Amino acid sequence: MQYHGNTEYGPPVVRVKELFKHITPVSWEAECPIKVIGRFPHHNERSQAYLFVSLMLERLSIFSYGRAQLNFWLSQNCYDTITQAPGSYFKYRALSALYQLGFDIELLHKEPLSSFASPSASTSYIDSTHPGFLYLTRLTPKRDLFTQHNLSQHQAFLFVYFIRQSLSKRKQKLSEVIEKWAPGYSHIVTELGLPQDVWTGDVEGEVFLKVFLMICDQDTFNGSWMGEDAMSYALKAIPAPS
Repeated sequence: MQYHGNTEYGPPVVRVKELFKHITPVSWEAECPIKVIGRFPHHNERSQAYLFVSLMLERLSIFSYGRAQLNFWLSQNCYDTITQAPGSYFKYRALSALYQLGFDIELLHKEPLSSFASPSASTSYIDSTHPGFLYLTRLTPKRDLFTQHNLSQHQAFLFVYFIRQSLSKRKQKLSEVIEKWAPGYSHIVTELGLPQDVWTGDVEGEVFLKVFLMICDQDTFNGSWMGEDAMSYALKAIPAPS
């Protein structure tokens, strides 16, 4: 079990640096040096899913060793979210875009929840809010993610913030989002071959990344306007990694 934070804890909680002290980091393009089997805690599954994709894009924690592969049991809600295609304005979320951008997603197995022993305190929660299966899903970081897109670690943090803000409302125009980040550069939308009035809920993760990197290159963008907003997001969504 990995703990994110500064408080000292004893076993079974182990920090990443201690757990993988005998693992030699490899290049991102190399084979996966670490393969993890587990699941996100059911009580905050979505928050943990955001945390892991953020760490992957920033190449922190277990991802500082290379393309750590996750073999996780996911609830059907979480699985449906990360695999949801653009165009579904109710179900398509920032998690959908981020996971499809960063991971090759492979469903390995579906298992009835009845196969798993659950603490009595959480049984009612699982039965009342989740469908009857857990989905064993292989999440392999894409080998060409950082060679195809020159995304720095600092930019990756801002990108997660950008995409969550963009998809907080799926029926808002992408051009309007761009104007908030880099005033006067909404023409980026048409430069990428998209309709000027395209909604964010119709845009896939790779296009969001292209838009973001183009924004970062504009003279009117320096990120200073985010200030407390970005710091608040950082504290809530991305706890300090080990």
